[in-house]
Amino acid sequence: MHIDQVIRERRLALGLTQEELANKIGVSAPAVSKWEKGVSYPDITLLPALARILGTDVNTLLTFSVTMDPEESRHLYEKLMTTAKDAGWQAAVDLAEAQIAHYPSMNSLQLMIAAFLQSLKSQIPEADWPSVYQQIVAIYQTAEKSTDLPQAQVAAQSLFYLYLKEKDFDAAEKQLTLLPPEVVAYNAMEPKLKLQRGQLMDAYISGEKLLGTGLGAVSLILNVLTQVGLADHQLAVAKRYADMSQKIDNLIPISNPYTLEAQLKVAEASNDPNQAVTIIKEVLANLNQPQPLVLQHLTPAKSKEQVSLKEAQRQLLQIFTADPEMAFLQKSPSFQQLLHEYNL
Repeated sequence: MHIDQVIRERRLALGLTQEELANKIGVSAPAVSKWEKGVSYPDITLLPALARILGTDVNTLLTFSVTMDPEESRHLYEKLMTTAKDAGWQAAVDLAEAQIAHYPSMNSLQLMIAAFLQSLKSQIPEADWPSVYQQIVAIYQTAEKSTDLPQAQVAAQSLFYLYLKEKDFDAAEKQLTLLPPEVVAYNAMEPKLKLQRGQLMDAYISGEKLLGTGLGAVSLILNVLTQVGLADHQLAVAKRYADMSQKIDNLIPISNPYTLEAQLKVAEASNDPNQAVTIIKEVLANLNQPQPLVLQHLTPAKSKEQVSLKEAQRQLLQIFTADPEMAFLQKSPSFQQLLHEYNL
């Protein structure tokens, strides 16, 4: 049950009109009406008093905090993109706020919405961006306090990269000190312990998880070095790092976004959108690759409703289209043709 339903049912059970409830809480009757319609939500500072007046507690009042399965999250992301396109950035921001209010304890949703709001920057007037930026910061700050440690770490890292992208360097430096250091040698102790105990399957699983994490870290470092080369106007150096990342991916075939980003940045610096399209086509064609043999003991995560290859490819193209850093692709007729093939 959502909070709008909770408020309405409790109010009616107590025989209160919307105006009477509004007077007791110190807001207007239209405000209560909007709460019950799900158009807006009570300020967090009003929740204790509202819960008391309705004869309940804050925890019960917030029992609407259900989760959303992966398929629902995908549909929400598409709805956010459609809203931004058809009704404008403000409508999309309002929808995002409403969804976070509906699911305040769902960290994966918060992270997805924060990333979406960042993608809207090119559509938002410069004068309005600071307020949206602060909303994104607040979302990440909430998520990094989660009891779900992996989600909290993703939020903390995402906040660092947000500060970095916004050139808020002092905040980024402070955030960096809060991130736990990832020490591969220390992490490798777990599969070593499993091995010594004779727990071979557990040793495989923990070791392969570490391998995946390590490969991601290496690709991230090579991605950064690629960008350093580009910033230094050393295209050949940047290309060398990007190619090295690609060779690692070819050796151990794990779809790695950092390798893809490095290649696309080199293509952009080379003013070669057609090369970028070629890279994207290769990625789209490889989306249905089986689990690499070096990770054969890990069970791939599956959503309740399997997404077809065509739909997965379409979703990836939507991400490229929404990313302002990929704007150079719009100059390529072959990219436009690719979008047309997927009805985008």
